[in-house]
Amino acid sequence: MLTNLVREDRRTLKISVDRYGEMHIVAPKNMPLADIVDFVTRKEKWIHKRQTAKKELVNKNKVILEYEKYLYLGEAYEPVFSNVKTISIENNYLLIPIKYKDKEKKAVVKFLKERALYIIENRLLHLAASFNLKFGAVSLINSKNRWGTASPQRELSFNWRLIMLPPPIIDYVICHELSHLVELNHSPRFYAVLEKMMPTYKKHSKDLKDSVHVLELFRD
Repeated sequence: MLTNLVREDRRTLKISVDRYGEMHIVAPKNMPLADIVDFVTRKEKWIHKRQTAKKELVNKNKVILEYEKYLYLGEAYEPVFSNVKTISIENNYLLIPIKYKDKEKKAVVKFLKERALYIIENRLLHLAASFNLKFGAVSLINSKNRWGTASPQRELSFNWRLIMLPPPIIDYVICHELSHLVELNHSPRFYAVLEKMMPTYKKHSKDLKDSVHVLELFRD
């Protein structure tokens, strides 16, 4: 018997594996159970591979996923309550005012969002000027599956969790979205523009995929 099976008003069957390695299935309302079982059976190797990868990712990043340490610009900092007035970083520690002891994560999120807006806007201005590109409004988003977006109106949005990643990856996402101001799709021309902006984009793209667990932080 299939567990974690949800039926919805849709045409296709979807299988996903969450961060804990659990499989989730979303199927059309009228799809026969036998067809679902057959599909899952045919995808067994893929599912097992994804489950193994997810579990390895969780084990590798356990201290981050359990908030024993916080990421900032690719480095992990241990939280320590202190007499400081505002959240700050000193050596390997994230110093947090004692007044936030009962709302630690909420205070850390506020700090990270403020830093994200400041750093992303500054890098965006620098990189856009380097390639003579104009953009519209800039905002932060809370997406579960997107690091950034670009609209036909030249408005750019970035996931605030980018602030937890190393600077080269942040620059890669910014360059990716700036490239969409030239080419909105992912055509060969788009990648040609992106490569001109950042010749090492393929490496950073892979590093970004390896950081997918960061998208799941601060959602509980």
